[in-house]
Amino acid sequence: MTQNIKQNSPLLKVGILSISTLLTAASAVSGTLPMMTKHFTRESVANVKALVTIPSIGMVIFVL
Repeated sequence: MTQNIKQNSPLLKVGILSISTLLTAASAVSGTLPMMTKHFTRESVANVKALVTIPSIGMVIFVL
């Protein structure tokens, strides 16, 4: 059940853009985690670190 996708297909463009966005979001948030944990003193460190985990889970779903 293989499906050929044309190189100029809108579905291919949206797929590549979504994967790229998820990869960028995860790395952009991870650099600010120390500052965010200091700012959100009422939240646990695990909740703040979930901000990095959630885009990673989304990336796995979209890649599959």
